[in-house]
Amino acid sequence: MNTLSIVIAILPLALYFIALSAMNSGRRSRLVTGQRDLTALALGMIGFVMIGPVMLFLPVDALGFWKIRMWPMIAVLYSLLVIILSAMFPPRLVIYNTTPEKIRLVLETAALLLGQEFQWLGNSFALPELKIQLYLESSVLLRNVSLIATGTGQDIQNWGRLEKTLLTVLAGEQTSPTWVWLVMLGIGLGIGLTALTLLCLDSRTVLVAIQDFLS
Repeated sequence: MNTLSIVIAILPLALYFIALSAMNSGRRSRLVTGQRDLTALALGMIGFVMIGPVMLFLPVDALGFWKIRMWPMIAVLYSLLVIILSAMFPPRLVIYNTTPEKIRLVLETAALLLGQEFQWLGNSFALPELKIQLYLESSVLLRNVSLIATGTGQDIQNWGRLEKTLLTVLAGEQTSPTWVWLVMLGIGLGIGLTALTLLCLDSRTVLVAIQDFLS
């Protein structure tokens, strides 16, 4: 594996960690859909995908014929794969820079704003009249809480209403900043500096690899 391949693999990952740091910074919680969360992860891993499975299974003859024109087609196929995978998963909302305890209160407030009765069963939350049933799944390391649809018969339009209401409630809430965003930022900057150092130490080989890639 040459230096250029290593840089291609780790640079998107560095940007992903920096983005996670931004999501966990400040005194506001930030909500994203499951599709956007998966897309961000896919972009962060795209470098490893390109130098790993793609290079392993890519026909050499096809690469020799299409050359650089092959990569836009691979990017489109990768995008379609991410879209298909995101469509296969149940509805999901991810809230960064928060805790499960806070999200419980936020969900109850959102239910009141929607004029709906709610039910709790452990970590499961339901709005029966809106046909919404979800499960709270938290990540201590990433400091986020995922609201994952459970059961059948979910109403997608009402999930959209719930998302908008949650955004309204979260806009008026404040959270205590933690060290998580600093750790994420440090990891991202560390990976980025590693990529930059590799480029500087082996610049001649990288230039030759780029010329071969573009030819």
